Amino acid sequence: TRWQQKQIAQSVLQARSTNDDGLSIPAEDQLYFPQPKSVEGEKQGHDLFDYPRETTDQAGESLTLSPLSVTDKAVILALCLNIRNTNPLHGLVNHHVQIYLERLVVDPAPQPFIMMSILLLLRSRAEKGRSRVAQRSFLQMQELLDQFTTRRDPTQATFYRSDSRYFYLVNFPSVWSLRQEFAECCFEDNLFKTALELYENIHDFDNVIKCCKQLDKRRRAENLARDLLETDPGNPMLWVAVGESTREDKYLWKAWELSGQKMAAPMRSLAKLALEREQFDKVVEYFEMATKINPIFGGDWFSLGYASMKLKNLDRGTLAFTRVCQIDPNDGYAWNNLGSLLLQQGKTRPAFNAISQALRNNRRSWRMWQNYFSIATELLEITEATHALAIIIEIGAKDVRLDGEVLMKFTHAAIRYLKGEIQSTGNDEEASKTAAAAQQTSTLREGVENFENAAIPHFVTASTNVDGEAIVDDDDVELAVDLQPFGADVEMPETYFPEKEARKKAEAEVLQKAILTRYQDRVKAVFRQITDTFVNNADLYDCVATLLRYTDGPVEAFKYREKEHRI
Repeated sequence: TRWQQKQIAQSVLQARSTNDDGLSIPAEDQLYFPQPKSVEGEKQGHDLFDYPRETTDQAGESLTLSPLSVTDKAVILALCLNIRNTNPLHGLVNHHVQIYLERLVVDPAPQPFIMMSILLLLRSRAEKGRSRVAQRSFLQMQELLDQFTTRRDPTQATFYRSDSRYFYLVNFPSVWSLRQEFAECCFEDNLFKTALELYENIHDFDNVIKCCKQLDKRRRAENLARDLLETDPGNPMLWVAVGESTREDKYLWKAWELSGQKMAAPMRSLAKLALEREQFDKVVEYFEMATKINPIFGGDWFSLGYASMKLKNLDRGTLAFTRVCQIDPNDGYAWNNLGSLLLQQGKTRPAFNAISQALRNNRRSWRMWQNYFSIATELLEITEATHALAIIIEIGAKDVRLDGEVLMKFTHAAIRYLKGEIQSTGNDEEASKTAAAAQQTSTLREGVENFENAAIPHFVTASTNVDGEAIVDDDDVELAVDLQPFGADVEMPETYFPEKEARKKAEAEVLQKAILTRYQDRVKAVFRQITDTFVNNADLYDCVATLLRYTDGPVEAFKYREKEHRI
Protein backbone atom coordinates (compact mmCIF):
# COMPACT_ATOMS: atom_id res chain seq x y z
CA THR A 1 0.00 0.00 0.00
CA ARG A 2 0.99 3.65 -0.13
CA TRP A 3 1.23 3.80 3.67
CA GLN A 4 3.30 0.64 4.19
CA GLN A 5 6.30 1.22 6.47
CA LYS A 6 8.04 -2.16 6.42
CA GLN A 7 8.82 -4.66 3.70
CA ILE A 8 6.74 -7.83 3.48
CA ALA A 9 7.38 -10.85 1.25
CA GLN A 10 5.15 -10.81 -1.84
CA SER A 11 4.58 -13.33 -4.61
CA VAL A 12 5.26 -11.88 -8.05
CA LEU A 13 5.30 -13.33 -11.54
CA GLN A 14 8.44 -12.91 -13.65
CA ALA A 15 7.64 -13.46 -17.32
CA ARG A 16 9.59 -12.62 -20.48
CA SER A 17 8.69 -13.07 -24.11
CA THR A 18 11.06 -15.19 -26.16
CA ASN A 19 10.35 -13.22 -29.36
CA ASP A 20 9.36 -9.69 -30.25
CA ASP A 21 6.29 -10.62 -32.30
CA GLY A 22 3.18 -8.89 -31.03
CA LEU A 23 4.93 -6.29 -28.89
CA SER A 24 3.55 -3.54 -31.11
CA ILE A 25 -0.04 -3.25 -32.34
CA PRO A 26 -0.63 -2.63 -36.05
CA ALA A 27 -1.82 0.82 -37.05
CA GLU A 28 -5.13 -0.45 -38.43
CA ASP A 29 -5.94 -1.89 -35.00
CA GLN A 30 -5.14 1.39 -33.28
CA LEU A 31 -7.60 3.43 -35.39
CA TYR A 32 -10.56 2.57 -33.15
CA PHE A 33 -8.65 1.34 -30.16
CA PRO A 34 -9.65 3.18 -26.94
CA GLN A 35 -8.69 1.36 -23.76
CA PRO A 36 -11.42 0.23 -21.33
CA LYS A 37 -11.61 2.37 -18.23
CA SER A 38 -9.83 1.05 -15.17
CA VAL A 39 -11.78 2.00 -12.04
CA GLU A 40 -10.05 3.06 -8.82
CA GLY A 41 -6.61 1.90 -9.87
CA GLU A 42 -3.26 3.15 -8.70
CA LYS A 43 -3.34 6.06 -11.17
CA GLN A 44 -6.75 7.10 -9.81
CA GLY A 45 -5.32 7.41 -6.29
CA HIS A 46 -6.18 4.05 -4.73
CA ASP A 47 -4.01 3.22 -1.71
CA LEU A 48 -3.31 -0.29 -3.04
CA PHE A 49 -0.63 -0.53 -5.70
CA ASP A 50 -1.42 -2.36 -8.93
CA TYR A 51 1.84 -4.29 -8.56
CA PRO A 52 4.02 -4.91 -5.49
CA ARG A 53 6.94 -2.53 -5.17
CA GLU A 54 10.17 -4.49 -5.41
CA THR A 55 13.56 -3.45 -4.07
CA THR A 56 16.35 -5.62 -5.46
CA ASP A 57 16.80 -9.26 -6.34
CA GLN A 58 19.30 -11.63 -4.76
CA ALA A 59 22.12 -10.35 -6.96
CA GLY A 60 21.46 -6.78 -5.81
CA GLU A 61 20.10 -5.59 -9.14
CA SER A 62 16.78 -3.77 -9.46
CA LEU A 63 14.00 -5.87 -10.97
CA THR A 64 12.43 -4.47 -14.13
CA LEU A 65 9.42 -5.59 -16.17
CA SER A 66 10.00 -6.60 -19.75
CA PRO A 67 7.13 -6.12 -22.25
CA LEU A 68 5.16 -9.22 -23.16
CA SER A 69 3.77 -10.10 -26.55
CA VAL A 70 0.03 -10.31 -27.08
CA THR A 71 0.23 -14.08 -27.52
CA ASP A 72 2.05 -14.52 -24.22
CA LYS A 73 -0.54 -12.38 -22.48
CA ALA A 74 -3.28 -14.56 -23.88
CA VAL A 75 -1.47 -17.64 -22.54
CA ILE A 76 -1.25 -16.12 -19.05
CA LEU A 77 -4.94 -15.22 -19.13
CA ALA A 78 -5.73 -18.80 -20.14
CA LEU A 79 -3.70 -20.00 -17.16
CA CYS A 80 -5.81 -17.81 -14.89
CA LEU A 81 -9.00 -19.37 -16.23
CA ASN A 82 -7.52 -22.84 -15.85
CA ILE A 83 -6.60 -22.20 -12.22
CA ARG A 84 -10.14 -21.04 -11.41
CA ASN A 85 -11.73 -23.97 -13.25
CA THR A 86 -9.57 -26.71 -11.73
CA ASN A 87 -9.54 -25.57 -8.09
CA PRO A 88 -12.25 -25.08 -5.48
CA LEU A 89 -13.53 -21.60 -4.69
CA HIS A 90 -11.15 -20.36 -2.04
CA GLY A 91 -9.29 -17.21 -1.06
CA LEU A 92 -5.91 -18.77 -1.80
CA VAL A 93 -7.02 -19.58 -5.35
CA ASN A 94 -8.03 -15.95 -5.92
CA HIS A 95 -4.68 -14.84 -4.54
CA HIS A 96 -2.91 -17.18 -6.93
CA VAL A 97 -4.84 -15.74 -9.88
CA GLN A 98 -4.14 -12.21 -8.62
CA ILE A 99 -0.40 -12.77 -9.04
CA TYR A 100 -0.81 -13.35 -12.79
CA LEU A 101 -3.24 -10.48 -13.23
CA GLU A 102 -1.02 -7.96 -11.46
CA ARG A 103 1.79 -8.73 -13.88
CA LEU A 104 -0.43 -8.07 -16.89
CA VAL A 105 -1.94 -4.88 -15.49
CA VAL A 106 1.44 -3.14 -15.26
CA ASP A 107 2.92 -4.59 -18.43
CA PRO A 108 4.63 -1.75 -20.39
CA ALA A 109 3.51 -3.05 -23.79
CA PRO A 110 0.21 -1.70 -25.26
CA GLN A 111 -2.87 -3.79 -24.54
CA PRO A 112 -5.51 -4.65 -27.16
CA PHE A 113 -9.00 -3.56 -26.14
CA ILE A 114 -10.52 -7.01 -25.80
CA MET A 115 -7.51 -8.34 -23.89
CA MET A 116 -7.55 -5.45 -21.44
CA SER A 117 -11.29 -6.00 -20.96
CA ILE A 118 -10.93 -9.65 -20.02
CA LEU A 119 -8.00 -8.72 -17.76
CA LEU A 120 -10.11 -6.20 -15.82
CA LEU A 121 -13.00 -8.67 -15.68
CA LEU A 122 -10.83 -11.40 -14.16
CA ARG A 123 -9.42 -8.94 -11.65
CA SER A 124 -12.94 -7.89 -10.71
CA ARG A 125 -13.90 -11.51 -10.09
CA ALA A 126 -10.82 -12.15 -7.98
CA GLU A 127 -11.40 -9.06 -5.84
CA LYS A 128 -15.09 -9.70 -5.19
CA GLY A 129 -14.59 -11.25 -1.76
CA ARG A 130 -12.01 -8.74 -0.49
CA SER A 131 -13.54 -6.01 1.65
CA ARG A 132 -10.84 -3.48 0.80
CA VAL A 133 -11.45 -3.61 -2.95
CA ALA A 134 -15.06 -4.84 -3.05
CA GLN A 135 -16.27 -1.44 -4.27
CA ARG A 136 -13.67 -1.39 -7.05
CA SER A 137 -14.71 -4.87 -8.11
CA PHE A 138 -18.37 -3.88 -8.33
CA LEU A 139 -17.75 -0.61 -10.19
CA GLN A 140 -15.30 -2.23 -12.59
CA MET A 141 -17.81 -4.87 -13.64
CA GLN A 142 -20.44 -2.17 -14.11
CA GLU A 143 -18.02 -0.19 -16.29
CA LEU A 144 -17.30 -3.22 -18.46
CA LEU A 145 -21.03 -3.82 -18.86
CA ASP A 146 -21.64 -0.20 -19.84
CA GLN A 147 -19.30 -0.65 -22.81
CA PHE A 148 -22.02 -2.67 -24.54
CA THR A 149 -24.66 0.02 -24.04
CA THR A 150 -22.67 2.85 -25.63
CA ARG A 151 -23.71 3.89 -29.10
CA ARG A 152 -21.27 2.84 -31.82
CA ASP A 153 -19.79 5.16 -34.41
CA PRO A 154 -22.23 5.32 -37.38
CA THR A 155 -19.29 5.12 -39.79
CA GLN A 156 -18.39 1.70 -38.42
CA ALA A 157 -20.38 -1.42 -39.14
CA THR A 158 -19.41 -3.05 -35.85
CA PHE A 159 -17.98 -2.11 -32.47
CA TYR A 160 -14.24 -1.61 -32.28
CA ARG A 161 -14.00 -4.44 -29.77
CA SER A 162 -14.79 -6.96 -32.51
CA ASP A 163 -12.67 -5.32 -35.21
CA SER A 164 -9.43 -6.40 -33.59
CA ARG A 165 -7.58 -9.47 -34.80
CA TYR A 166 -7.25 -10.53 -31.15
CA PHE A 167 -10.98 -10.84 -30.53
CA TYR A 168 -11.00 -14.66 -30.60
CA LEU A 169 -7.72 -14.96 -28.73
CA VAL A 170 -9.41 -14.62 -25.34
CA ASN A 171 -12.59 -15.99 -23.78
CA PHE A 172 -14.57 -12.81 -23.19
CA PRO A 173 -18.20 -13.55 -22.19
CA SER A 174 -21.22 -12.41 -24.18
CA VAL A 175 -23.25 -9.41 -23.09
CA TRP A 176 -26.01 -11.67 -21.78
CA SER A 177 -23.62 -13.67 -19.60
CA LEU A 178 -22.00 -10.48 -18.34
CA ARG A 179 -25.37 -8.97 -17.44
CA GLN A 180 -26.37 -12.10 -15.57
CA GLU A 181 -23.09 -12.11 -13.65
CA PHE A 182 -23.51 -8.45 -12.74
CA ALA A 183 -27.11 -9.10 -11.70
CA GLU A 184 -25.93 -11.85 -9.36
CA CYS A 185 -23.45 -9.40 -7.80
CA CYS A 186 -26.25 -6.87 -7.30
CA PHE A 187 -28.48 -9.51 -5.69
CA GLU A 188 -25.70 -10.58 -3.31
CA ASP A 189 -25.18 -6.93 -2.32
CA ASN A 190 -28.94 -6.52 -1.65
CA LEU A 191 -29.43 -4.26 -4.68
CA PHE A 192 -32.63 -6.07 -5.60
CA LYS A 193 -34.15 -3.36 -7.77
CA THR A 194 -31.06 -3.12 -9.99
CA ALA A 195 -30.87 -6.90 -10.17
CA LEU A 196 -34.56 -7.03 -11.13
CA GLU A 197 -34.00 -4.72 -14.11
CA LEU A 198 -31.03 -6.74 -15.31
CA TYR A 199 -32.86 -10.06 -15.00
CA GLU A 200 -35.80 -8.62 -16.93
CA ASN A 201 -33.45 -7.58 -19.76
CA ILE A 202 -32.11 -11.12 -20.14
CA HIS A 203 -35.55 -12.75 -19.55
CA ASP A 204 -34.39 -14.72 -16.51
CA PHE A 205 -37.89 -15.02 -15.06
CA ASP A 206 -37.00 -17.34 -12.20
CA ASN A 207 -34.68 -14.74 -10.75
CA VAL A 208 -37.20 -12.01 -11.58
CA ILE A 209 -39.69 -13.75 -9.31
CA LYS A 210 -37.02 -14.08 -6.64
CA CYS A 211 -36.28 -10.34 -6.79
CA CYS A 212 -40.00 -9.54 -6.62
CA LYS A 213 -40.22 -11.58 -3.43
CA GLN A 214 -37.38 -9.61 -1.89
CA LEU A 215 -38.99 -6.31 -2.92
CA ASP A 216 -42.39 -7.49 -1.59
CA LYS A 217 -43.97 -7.21 -5.05
CA ARG A 218 -46.19 -10.24 -4.59
CA ARG A 219 -48.80 -9.22 -7.13
CA ARG A 220 -46.22 -8.81 -9.84
CA ALA A 221 -44.60 -12.13 -9.02
CA GLU A 222 -47.98 -13.85 -9.08
CA ASN A 223 -48.92 -12.42 -12.48
CA LEU A 224 -45.57 -13.36 -13.97
CA ALA A 225 -45.75 -16.89 -12.56
CA ARG A 226 -49.29 -17.41 -13.90
CA ASP A 227 -48.21 -16.19 -17.35
CA LEU A 228 -45.35 -18.67 -17.36
CA LEU A 229 -47.62 -21.48 -16.18
CA GLU A 230 -49.61 -21.17 -19.39
CA THR A 231 -46.61 -22.45 -21.32
CA ASP A 232 -45.13 -24.69 -18.61
CA PRO A 233 -47.91 -25.96 -16.29
CA GLY A 234 -45.75 -28.77 -14.86
CA ASN A 235 -43.05 -26.52 -13.37
CA PRO A 236 -43.15 -26.94 -9.56
CA MET A 237 -41.19 -23.76 -8.87
CA LEU A 238 -43.79 -21.64 -10.64
CA TRP A 239 -46.52 -23.12 -8.44
CA VAL A 240 -44.33 -22.37 -5.41
CA ALA A 241 -44.09 -18.75 -6.58
CA VAL A 242 -47.87 -18.54 -6.91
CA GLY A 243 -48.36 -20.09 -3.47
CA GLU A 244 -45.89 -17.72 -1.80
CA SER A 245 -47.50 -14.71 -3.52
CA THR A 246 -51.09 -15.63 -2.63
CA ARG A 247 -50.30 -17.18 0.79
CA GLU A 248 -52.44 -20.21 -0.09
CA ASP A 249 -51.37 -23.75 0.80
CA LYS A 250 -53.10 -25.50 -2.08
CA TYR A 251 -50.66 -24.23 -4.68
CA LEU A 252 -47.71 -25.37 -2.56
CA TRP A 253 -49.20 -28.84 -2.10
CA LYS A 254 -49.68 -29.04 -5.86
CA ALA A 255 -46.02 -28.16 -6.35
CA TRP A 256 -45.12 -30.88 -3.85
CA GLU A 257 -47.10 -33.44 -5.85
CA LEU A 258 -45.66 -32.31 -9.20
CA SER A 259 -42.11 -32.62 -7.85
CA GLY A 260 -42.75 -36.20 -6.81
CA GLN A 261 -41.98 -35.25 -3.18
CA LYS A 262 -38.35 -34.75 -4.14
CA MET A 263 -38.12 -30.97 -3.92
CA ALA A 264 -37.56 -29.11 -0.65
CA ALA A 265 -38.89 -25.73 -1.83
CA PRO A 266 -42.64 -26.52 -1.40
CA MET A 267 -42.13 -27.87 2.11
CA ARG A 268 -39.93 -24.90 2.98
CA SER A 269 -42.61 -22.47 1.84
CA LEU A 270 -45.33 -24.36 3.74
CA ALA A 271 -43.19 -24.23 6.87
CA LYS A 272 -42.67 -20.48 6.51
CA LEU A 273 -46.41 -19.90 6.16
CA ALA A 274 -47.03 -22.05 9.24
CA LEU A 275 -44.38 -20.06 11.11
CA GLU A 276 -46.17 -16.81 10.27
CA ARG A 277 -49.38 -18.35 11.64
CA GLU A 278 -47.50 -19.60 14.74
CA GLN A 279 -48.44 -23.22 14.04
CA PHE A 280 -45.18 -24.54 15.45
CA ASP A 281 -46.11 -28.23 15.33
CA LYS A 282 -46.62 -27.97 11.56
CA VAL A 283 -43.43 -25.93 11.25
CA VAL A 284 -41.44 -28.77 12.78
CA GLU A 285 -43.18 -31.35 10.57
CA TYR A 286 -42.63 -29.42 7.32
CA PHE A 287 -39.04 -28.42 8.03
CA GLU A 288 -38.12 -31.99 8.98
CA MET A 289 -39.36 -33.11 5.57
CA ALA A 290 -37.45 -30.28 3.88
CA THR A 291 -34.19 -31.06 5.71
CA LYS A 292 -34.42 -34.72 4.77
CA ILE A 293 -34.34 -33.68 1.11
CA ASN A 294 -31.84 -30.81 1.43
CA PRO A 295 -29.92 -31.09 4.72
CA ILE A 296 -27.29 -28.40 3.95
CA PHE A 297 -29.62 -25.40 3.99
CA GLY A 298 -28.85 -23.63 7.27
CA GLY A 299 -31.95 -21.44 7.31
CA ASP A 300 -34.24 -24.47 7.51
CA TRP A 301 -32.38 -25.87 10.51
CA PHE A 302 -32.48 -22.52 12.29
CA SER A 303 -36.24 -22.18 11.87
CA LEU A 304 -36.66 -25.80 12.91
CA GLY A 305 -34.69 -25.12 16.08
CA TYR A 306 -36.74 -22.01 16.82
CA ALA A 307 -40.01 -23.90 16.46
CA SER A 308 -38.65 -26.69 18.67
CA MET A 309 -37.80 -24.13 21.35
CA LYS A 310 -41.38 -22.86 21.23
CA LEU A 311 -42.64 -26.43 21.66
CA LYS A 312 -40.19 -27.08 24.54
CA ASN A 313 -38.58 -29.89 22.53
CA LEU A 314 -35.07 -29.31 23.84
CA ASP A 315 -33.39 -32.32 22.23
CA ARG A 316 -34.76 -31.55 18.77
CA GLY A 317 -33.85 -27.89 19.10
CA THR A 318 -30.32 -28.73 20.25
CA LEU A 319 -29.81 -30.99 17.25
CA ALA A 320 -31.17 -28.35 14.87
CA PHE A 321 -28.97 -25.52 16.14
CA THR A 322 -25.98 -27.86 16.19
CA ARG A 323 -26.49 -28.48 12.48
CA VAL A 324 -26.71 -24.71 11.89
CA CYS A 325 -23.38 -24.20 13.64
CA GLN A 326 -21.82 -26.98 11.59
CA ILE A 327 -23.03 -25.45 8.32
CA ASP A 328 -22.20 -21.85 9.28
CA PRO A 329 -19.77 -21.60 12.21
CA ASN A 330 -19.99 -17.78 12.09
CA ASP A 331 -23.68 -17.65 13.00
CA GLY A 332 -23.57 -16.05 16.44
CA TYR A 333 -27.32 -16.27 17.03
CA ALA A 334 -27.30 -20.02 16.40
CA TRP A 335 -24.48 -20.47 18.93
CA ASN A 336 -26.39 -18.35 21.45
CA ASN A 337 -29.59 -20.37 21.04
CA LEU A 338 -27.62 -23.59 21.29
CA GLY A 339 -26.09 -22.41 24.55
CA SER A 340 -29.54 -21.50 25.90
CA LEU A 341 -30.90 -24.98 25.13
CA LEU A 342 -27.87 -26.70 26.66
CA LEU A 343 -28.28 -24.60 29.79
CA GLN A 344 -31.92 -25.65 30.11
CA GLN A 345 -30.78 -29.28 29.90
CA GLY A 346 -28.33 -28.76 32.76
CA LYS A 347 -25.22 -28.94 30.55
CA THR A 348 -23.57 -25.83 31.96
CA ARG A 349 -20.03 -26.26 30.65
CA PRO A 350 -21.08 -27.00 27.02
CA ALA A 351 -23.46 -24.04 27.24
CA PHE A 352 -20.58 -21.82 28.38
CA ASN A 353 -18.49 -22.94 25.41
CA ALA A 354 -21.36 -22.31 22.99
CA ILE A 355 -21.92 -18.76 24.30
CA SER A 356 -18.18 -18.15 23.95
CA GLN A 357 -18.41 -19.06 20.26
CA ALA A 358 -21.42 -16.77 19.89
CA LEU A 359 -19.47 -13.82 21.29
CA ARG A 360 -16.63 -14.44 18.87
CA ASN A 361 -19.01 -13.63 16.02
CA ASN A 362 -21.19 -11.00 17.70
CA ARG A 363 -19.43 -8.96 20.36
CA ARG A 364 -21.83 -6.00 20.36
CA SER A 365 -24.87 -7.78 21.81
CA TRP A 366 -25.18 -7.04 25.52
CA ARG A 367 -27.80 -9.77 25.85
CA MET A 368 -25.26 -12.39 24.77
CA TRP A 369 -22.76 -10.95 27.22
CA GLN A 370 -25.39 -11.14 29.97
CA ASN A 371 -25.94 -14.84 29.22
CA TYR A 372 -22.19 -15.32 29.28
CA PHE A 373 -21.96 -13.52 32.64
CA SER A 374 -24.68 -15.66 34.21
CA ILE A 375 -23.15 -18.94 33.08
CA ALA A 376 -19.61 -17.87 34.04
CA THR A 377 -20.85 -16.97 37.51
CA GLU A 378 -22.51 -20.37 37.83
CA LEU A 379 -19.26 -22.11 36.84
CA LEU A 380 -17.16 -19.83 39.11
CA GLU A 381 -15.23 -18.56 36.07
CA ILE A 382 -14.78 -15.40 38.07
CA THR A 383 -12.38 -13.38 35.91
CA GLU A 384 -14.42 -14.13 32.80
CA ALA A 385 -17.57 -13.06 34.61
CA THR A 386 -15.95 -9.79 35.70
CA HIS A 387 -14.84 -9.05 32.15
CA ALA A 388 -18.33 -9.80 30.82
CA LEU A 389 -19.99 -7.59 33.44
CA ALA A 390 -17.81 -4.62 32.45
CA ILE A 391 -18.69 -5.07 28.77
CA ILE A 392 -22.42 -5.39 29.58
CA ILE A 393 -22.43 -1.96 31.22
CA GLU A 394 -20.29 -0.46 28.47
CA ILE A 395 -22.53 -1.65 25.62
CA GLY A 396 -25.98 -1.82 27.15
CA ALA A 397 -25.78 1.09 29.61
CA LYS A 398 -29.24 1.72 31.11
CA ASP A 399 -30.97 -0.79 28.82
CA VAL A 400 -29.49 -3.65 30.85
CA ARG A 401 -31.74 -5.47 33.31
CA LEU A 402 -29.58 -6.66 36.20
CA ASP A 403 -30.61 -9.81 38.05
CA GLY A 404 -30.04 -9.18 41.76
CA GLU A 405 -29.70 -12.88 42.59
CA VAL A 406 -27.03 -13.51 39.94
CA LEU A 407 -25.21 -10.32 40.92
CA MET A 408 -25.11 -11.35 44.59
CA LYS A 409 -23.85 -14.80 43.61
CA PHE A 410 -21.12 -13.12 41.59
CA THR A 411 -20.19 -10.94 44.57
CA HIS A 412 -19.80 -13.93 46.90
CA ALA A 413 -17.74 -15.73 44.23
CA ALA A 414 -15.47 -12.68 43.87
CA ILE A 415 -14.90 -12.61 47.65
CA ARG A 416 -14.10 -16.33 47.66
CA TYR A 417 -11.63 -15.76 44.84
CA LEU A 418 -9.94 -12.94 46.77
CA LYS A 419 -9.72 -15.23 49.81
CA GLY A 420 -8.11 -17.92 47.69
CA GLU A 421 -10.91 -20.42 48.21
CA ILE A 422 -11.45 -20.90 44.45
CA GLN A 423 -8.87 -21.06 41.71
CA SER A 424 -8.45 -18.45 39.02
CA THR A 425 -9.54 -19.04 35.44
CA GLY A 426 -7.36 -19.25 32.34
CA ASN A 427 -7.65 -15.52 31.79
CA ASP A 428 -4.75 -14.81 34.16
CA GLU A 429 -1.49 -15.52 32.38
CA GLU A 430 0.67 -15.23 35.49
CA ALA A 431 -1.48 -17.68 37.41
CA SER A 432 -1.27 -20.12 34.55
CA LYS A 433 2.53 -19.88 34.54
CA THR A 434 2.60 -20.45 38.29
CA ALA A 435 0.39 -23.51 38.00
CA ALA A 436 2.56 -24.82 35.17
CA ALA A 437 5.70 -24.40 37.29
CA ALA A 438 4.08 -26.24 40.20
CA GLN A 439 2.95 -29.01 37.88
CA GLN A 440 6.47 -29.29 36.47
CA THR A 441 7.95 -29.63 39.99
CA SER A 442 5.36 -32.26 40.89
CA THR A 443 6.12 -34.17 37.70
CA LEU A 444 9.85 -34.08 38.46
CA ARG A 445 9.25 -35.55 41.90
CA GLU A 446 7.07 -38.31 40.47
CA GLY A 447 9.75 -39.07 37.91
CA VAL A 448 12.36 -39.49 40.61
CA GLU A 449 10.08 -41.78 42.64
CA ASN A 450 9.19 -43.85 39.58
CA PHE A 451 12.85 -44.22 38.68
CA GLU A 452 13.68 -45.54 42.14
CA ASN A 453 10.98 -48.22 41.93
CA ALA A 454 11.37 -49.04 38.25
CA ALA A 455 12.34 -52.57 37.22
CA ILE A 456 14.85 -52.28 34.36
CA PRO A 457 14.85 -55.41 32.17
CA HIS A 458 18.07 -56.69 30.58
CA PHE A 459 18.06 -59.01 27.58
CA VAL A 460 20.72 -61.44 26.53
CA THR A 461 22.18 -60.77 23.10
CA ALA A 462 22.69 -63.79 20.88
CA SER A 463 24.34 -64.43 17.54
CA THR A 464 22.90 -66.63 14.78
CA ASN A 465 24.34 -69.38 12.65
CA VAL A 466 24.00 -69.93 8.92
CA ASP A 467 20.52 -71.41 9.32
CA GLY A 468 19.34 -68.39 11.34
CA GLU A 469 19.26 -70.30 14.67
CA ALA A 470 20.32 -68.42 17.82
CA ILE A 471 23.63 -69.44 19.49
CA VAL A 472 23.60 -68.66 23.23
CA ASP A 473 26.61 -69.23 25.46
CA ASP A 474 25.96 -70.50 29.00
CA ASP A 475 28.59 -68.11 30.41
CA ASP A 476 26.74 -65.17 28.88
CA VAL A 477 23.51 -66.28 30.53
CA GLU A 478 25.15 -66.44 33.97
CA LEU A 479 26.77 -63.04 33.42
CA ALA A 480 23.48 -61.50 32.39
CA VAL A 481 21.77 -62.76 35.52
CA ASP A 482 24.36 -60.99 37.70
CA LEU A 483 23.97 -57.61 35.91
CA GLN A 484 22.56 -54.74 38.01
CA PRO A 485 21.31 -51.35 36.82
CA PHE A 486 23.96 -48.70 36.91
CA GLY A 487 23.48 -46.46 39.95
CA ALA A 488 20.76 -48.64 41.47
CA ASP A 489 22.41 -48.53 44.90
CA VAL A 490 22.54 -44.72 44.97
CA GLU A 491 19.80 -43.05 47.02
CA MET A 492 18.09 -40.25 45.10
CA PRO A 493 17.36 -37.01 46.99
CA GLU A 494 13.82 -35.83 47.55
CA THR A 495 14.48 -32.69 45.50
CA TYR A 496 17.38 -31.79 43.29
CA PHE A 497 17.58 -28.09 44.21
CA PRO A 498 15.66 -27.30 47.41
CA GLU A 499 16.80 -23.66 47.52
CA LYS A 500 15.69 -23.03 43.95
CA GLU A 501 12.32 -24.65 44.64
CA ALA A 502 11.79 -22.45 47.69
CA ARG A 503 12.67 -19.37 45.66
CA LYS A 504 10.19 -20.33 42.97
CA LYS A 505 7.52 -20.90 45.58
CA ALA A 506 8.13 -17.46 47.04
CA GLU A 507 7.97 -15.86 43.59
CA ALA A 508 4.71 -17.67 42.87
CA GLU A 509 3.23 -16.31 46.11
CA VAL A 510 4.25 -12.78 45.17
CA LEU A 511 2.74 -13.16 41.73
CA GLN A 512 -0.48 -14.57 43.16
CA LYS A 513 -0.73 -11.67 45.58
CA ALA A 514 -0.24 -9.17 42.75
CA ILE A 515 -2.93 -10.91 40.70
CA LEU A 516 -5.42 -10.71 43.55
CA THR A 517 -4.62 -7.06 44.18
CA ARG A 518 -5.12 -6.22 40.53
CA TYR A 519 -8.38 -8.15 40.43
CA GLN A 520 -9.63 -6.39 43.54
CA ASP A 521 -9.07 -2.99 41.92
CA ARG A 522 -10.73 -4.18 38.76
CA VAL A 523 -13.91 -5.53 40.36
CA LYS A 524 -14.26 -2.37 42.48
CA ALA A 525 -13.97 -0.25 39.34
CA VAL A 526 -16.67 -2.34 37.65
CA PHE A 527 -19.07 -1.90 40.57
CA ARG A 528 -18.29 1.81 40.66
CA GLN A 529 -19.24 2.03 36.99
CA ILE A 530 -22.49 0.14 37.65
CA THR A 531 -23.46 2.38 40.58
CA ASP A 532 -22.87 5.46 38.42
CA THR A 533 -25.28 4.03 35.82
CA PHE A 534 -27.97 2.62 38.15
CA VAL A 535 -28.59 4.90 41.11
CA ASN A 536 -31.92 3.45 42.30
CA ASN A 537 -31.14 -0.26 42.58
CA ALA A 538 -31.23 -1.57 46.15
CA ASP A 539 -29.90 -5.03 45.19
CA LEU A 540 -26.90 -3.39 43.56
CA TYR A 541 -26.03 -1.41 46.69
CA ASP A 542 -26.38 -4.60 48.72
CA CYS A 543 -23.79 -6.31 46.50
CA VAL A 544 -21.39 -3.36 46.66
CA ALA A 545 -21.67 -3.17 50.46
CA THR A 546 -20.97 -6.90 50.75
CA LEU A 547 -17.86 -6.59 48.59
CA LEU A 548 -16.50 -3.45 50.26
CA ARG A 549 -16.95 -4.96 53.74
CA TYR A 550 -14.31 -7.51 52.78
CA THR A 551 -12.01 -5.26 50.74
CA ASP A 552 -12.17 -1.88 52.52
CA GLY A 553 -13.79 -2.59 55.86
CA PRO A 554 -17.19 -1.91 57.46
CA VAL A 555 -16.90 1.90 57.26
CA GLU A 556 -16.98 1.97 53.46
CA ALA A 557 -19.65 -0.72 53.39
CA PHE A 558 -21.84 1.31 55.73
CA LYS A 559 -22.11 4.14 53.17
CA TYR A 560 -23.72 1.82 50.64
CA ARG A 561 -25.94 0.25 53.30
CA GLU A 562 -27.36 3.71 53.90
CA LYS A 563 -28.06 4.15 50.17
CA GLU A 564 -29.69 0.72 50.09
CA HIS A 565 -32.14 1.61 52.87
CA ARG A 566 -33.00 4.98 51.34
CA ILE A 567 -34.49 3.33 48.25
